[in-house]
Amino acid sequence: MAQTYGAGQLVATILENVDSRQIQSAVLPIVLQHHGLNAATALEQVIATQNCPWLSTWRHDPRLSALYSCSDTLQVA
Repeated sequence: MAQTYGAGQLVATILENVDSRQIQSAVLPIVLQHHGLNAATALEQVIATQNCPWLSTWRHDPRLSALYSCSDTLQVA
């Protein structure tokens, strides 16, 4: 028999299974656009320390060209 959940419990269950590294990397273009290069660089460094599997893919996103062309010091795993 399937367990029934209230809306709040269902949302909490779904969020428990979300890999926050994916969400952070997905908002990287938004952070760059709306908060600038310094904020995007700081977020990128946090994501890099968490070994995000998507970070190397984001490096090829044209929306992030300003982030990755500005510095040779950014490291992608």
